[in-house]
Amino acid sequence: MVKITVSEQNSNNLCVAYVYNSLSSYLNICGANADITFDDTRTNLIMATDKKYLPYIIKQTEEKIASINAFGEREY
Repeated sequence: MVKITVSEQNSNNLCVAYVYNSLSSYLNICGANADITFDDTRTNLIMATDKKYLPYIIKQTEEKIASINAFGEREY
């Protein structure tokens, strides 16, 4: 299993939740695991997938992050 982490400041944790929710169907199809964790300053989306699905998951993750950047941070 390969791990992928998306991290953002806790003040922007809705962005991480958006990425997680948007990817959930893709992650299920690939048999990947995902958890959102919190520490003092960061909200983290940690995904684990088989290496063969890594390019697909990365592409989907990048698209979701790009949509946040393109449309700005707003309430989801």
